Amino acid sequence: MLSLTLRCGAEYFLDGLLVETILSNLGATDLAAVAASCSSLRRPCEAVAATSLRLLLVRMQTEPVRAELVRGAIARLMLWELIAADCHLWLQADERYLTLAERFGTSYVQACADRSGSGHGAYSHLNDPEIG
Repeated sequence: MLSLTLRCGAEYFLDGLLVETILSNLGATDLAAVAASCSSLRRPCEAVAATSLRLLLVRMQTEPVRAELVRGAIARLMLWELIAADCHLWLQADERYLTLAERFGTSYVQACADRSGSGHGAYSHLNDPEIG
């Protein structure tokens, strides 16, 4: 049970399920901020980050190393969120923003520009994805 007192003096009580539901709607950066600002929410933030990380890895069809799920769940979730964003960029990219290479009659993607200006462009280093 978490007790919150607002500046106006109103007092609210939140049970664990409600706290977990609220925290599960936050990304890793926000979870880190909450954990840093409130010591009583540090463990719930880590638990929610670990659950979110597991769900993200399942959606990405990735088999994590067991150590991935044990310590520093918030930091690991931050990294995997970036990986997921890059994968989304590759999978949802518009052909107008791709740099293609032609080899043996097949087109491969070498790079994908991020048109949002956020700097999330993707570049292939070893195995270029085939475009179909």
